[in-house]
Amino acid sequence: MTYIVMQFIVLLLIILISGIFADRIFRLVALCEKSSSIFTSLIFGLFIYLINIWGLFIFKDITHFPMLVASFDCLQFTRRFILLSLLVGAILGGISGVFGWLLCRIRKDT
Repeated sequence: MTYIVMQFIVLLLIILISGIFADRIFRLVALCEKSSSIFTSLIFGLFIYLINIWGLFIFKDITHFPMLVASFDCLQFTRRFILLSLLVGAILGGISGVFGWLLCRIRKDT
């Protein structure tokens, strides 16, 4: 039972950390003066998780959550999933930051 709880905590931390990372990249690229928000981090984390699950479904044929949890038994898979989450978070945060920067410039011009 504690092993399952620990796996859940690891997955939750992966989602939260990648969301916070994407939010920081977003704030950096958008040149936004607002401070980071936990809601923005959670939204980024959700999108990162959905993109990663979609990729695992396509390339690794992981079709449901128990298969994902079983895959986390392999330390190499966990490390690759974390790096992929951070990479997807950086890309998502950068793209969102560019759009945020453009929206900020359009609002100031009008």
